[in-house]
Amino acid sequence: MKGIHGGSRKGSGRKKLEPTKTIRVPIGALGKIEKIINEHKEEQKKQYVKLLFQKSQLTPELNNDQKTRLINELVNARLCKNRSKGRGMTKNPNACKESFFKLVKCTLENENLVGDILWDLKMIYCK
Repeated sequence: MKGIHGGSRKGSGRKKLEPTKTIRVPIGALGKIEKIINEHKEEQKKQYVKLLFQKSQLTPELNNDQKTRLINELVNARLCKNRSKGRGMTKNPNACKESFFKLVKCTLENENLVGDILWDLKMIYCK
């Protein structure tokens, strides 16, 4: 049977900070190229966080679904021990915003924590 499970979904997958291009690199130059790419990524992350903080003039009220997702991401990133502590970190709009930016900082420092919530909530805080 075809078409019962899986398949691609629009908007799914890890979001990139910028577009990429595949190129062929001589094996002897691979180490140097990887070093340049890593340095570039670090600089892009710093610029992204700086821009994000500059644009964050809004402090909107999150709805329950957004708060729940933020709490789950805080627990996953180990910024709080459990959901109860996470609720304490999101008790009002300012606390939610502060927790969101802690999550952004933690996520950019540890690439394997990247979650879609950053991209969803970024649109709320940085219109």
